[in-house]
Amino acid sequence: MTAAPNRNVNFTDLIPELKTWNNGKGIAIDDWIGCEGDHKHLIGCARILWPDFVEHDGCIFRGDGVDEENYRAFLTQARGDKTRVEAVMNHQHIVDLFSRSHHEGPTREVVL
Repeated sequence: MTAAPNRNVNFTDLIPELKTWNNGKGIAIDDWIGCEGDHKHLIGCARILWPDFVEHDGCIFRGDGVDEENYRAFLTQARGDKTRVEAVMNHQHIVDLFSRSHHEGPTREVVL
């Protein structure tokens, strides 16, 4: 049996707001999600974590289609290495996901 992945995470370091709830007594992350969470955000996050995939030329890509011209350009640049093409075309910057809604960027620990 392996340890639960969240067991060693200090959520109050990652979400300092948790410490300020209940007149400074703090709030558990599960309770905070219940208070602040929204089903629309859950659906949006699920879309990020479980995207649609499409198979193209023996590769797997996020999304519902592949721009053939873009694919061929990356394939040429990668000298035919489809694994490299998948890595480039599928990568997503976590920092950019929520950049429009926050006044400050996430810390390195939050991104990791």
